[in-house]
Order: sequence, then structure tokens, then C-alpha cells
Amino acid sequence: MKQTNKLKMIAAMAISVLSFTITGCSSDDFFGLEEMDDTSLGQNDILNPREQTSIASSQEYVNYITAFYEFLNEALDIDTTKMDILTIMKGKPVYYKINSISFSFVSSKMKELNKAYPKFFTYDYSQQKYIEDLSLSQDKTLGNLASKVRQMPKRTKGINPEDAFSWCISQGYPNPSPGVFKHNKKGLTMKLGTAAYCMDQAISHTVSNGVEFGGYSWYDGSGIWITDDNATEHSMHFPHVYSTPYPQYDFHVHPNILCDKTPSDEDWDTWENSVISNHIIFDRNGQCVTYYW
Repeated sequence: MKQTNKLKMIAAMAISVLSFTITGCSSDDFFGLEEMDDTSLGQNDILNPREQTSIASSQEYVNYITAFYEFLNEALDIDTTKMDILTIMKGKPVYYKINSISFSFVSSKMKELNKAYPKFFTYDYSQQKYIEDLSLSQDKTLGNLASKVRQMPKRTKGINPEDAFSWCISQGYPNPSPGVFKHNKKGLTMKLGTAAYCMDQAISHTVSNGVEFGGYSWYDGSGIWITDDNATEHSMHFPHVYSTPYPQYDFHVHPNILCDKTPSDEDWDTWENSVISNHIIFDRNGQCVTYYW
């Protein structure tokens, strides 16, 4: 066994014990929203202003978007003076933090929103994101909360393509249907959405299928969630990031019933070759650990 593998194994044992002790693991499965039908993505009518405003200003939507950015502000609060060092890799410290806010709280607010506005989650990703931007621009408190971890879009008369969409295009991935991209050589399918929706889908699909799902998210609040045809309960492939705009963070879900959020050897290998510094690992209940390297 190489020295790097010894370091990984020791680090894994440390974080596994800490994570299980502090966050625990409930017996309840994580249930997310139903996946949007791929054939309907981008096919919905353009939302009328009254409908946009009604959803964006509703208490259910405000509760949901507040919960998401409270979660994200916790998960992406990268202050190394308040984080622990997991190990040293390639001469650099790997920091980690066990987050106190679970994504399951965000999911519960998504369900309440879905009950009040069942049509919302049938809208394509650009329409969902437009409503999110509208809500943040209308509510100064929400806008300030979101601005801590994202960049608000510059509104012009032209089209502002989402960073997730722009990245998929710049990487040269085929676009077989609206909002869906393929990496045919790797057997990867990338589906666009808001960052919150992508996380919800990754967690719920991991719970349902017993293998890893994950994704990327960008500074503008857009994201992708990834299906890997060759994923296992211990690993999944991520598309290599070689073009801009670079994602703000990556995330993936470990399906094991022990709720272990320890990086696997495959995780380390992916991170070693990544331009991204922020990594979030979820367990099946939405609890997560943030790694910064």
C-alpha cells in the first residue's frame, strides 16, 4: 500500500467516527421530489408576469429559498481557522467541517412549495431559476442571504444564459433534448436545474437506486445533476472540468446505510485532478460534510 493510501485510510477512519458521532443517522429514508419528465423540459409556455410574481412572493417559495441559502451559507462557510485538518495531500492540508444544517430541511420546504404550487416543479430549469432570481431581487433580506454565496445575474435586454448551460456548451457535450446533455464516452447524463433541485434529485435518486449520484453548481445558482451508467455504491464518474465558467463546488451522495461521508479512494482521485476546491459529500438523509482542498 502506498503512503498516500495509508494517509487516506487514517483520515477516513477519523472523519467516519466524528461524522457518525456528531450527526448520527436516522432510519428514515430521504424522499425527494419527482423527477421532471425529460421530454417536457423547455416545452412549457413562458410564464406570465402575474404567475411569476405570485410564486416568487409566496410564503411557501420564500420559506423554501430561505432554507436553501441558509443551508448553503453553512455548507460553503469556508473559514480554515474554524475547520479541522483531515490530512495532508501533496503537501497541502485538506480541511473539513461537519455541517449542522441538513438538506432534508430544504427538501421539506420544497414539498410544501410543491403542494401549494404543483405546477412549479414541472417548469424547466430556466423558468425555475428566473423565479428564484425574481424572488431574490424583490426581497432585500433574501437577496443579502443569497449574495453571500452566489453572484446575482446582471439583467440586460438580451438573454443571460445560465452558467451551467454555458459550461455544458463550452465543454462540447451533445444536447439530445432541452435541459439534458450527454458525455457519451463516459456514459454520463447531465440534467440542468437550479442548484437546490439538482441536490434534491441526486439525494433522492441515490436513495432509490443504491448507487452514487452527484453534480456541479455554479456561482449564479444554476447546476447539473449527473447520472453515471457505471456508478456503484462506492464511486461515480464526474465530467472533467477544463472549460469556463468553472463550477463553484461539486457534490455527491454516499448511499451506505451507515451514513458514512468519508471520501473514498475514488473521491480522492477525482479531487486530485479537479480545479474545484469545495466538495460536499451527502449521506442518504441529507446530512453533509464539506471538504476544502
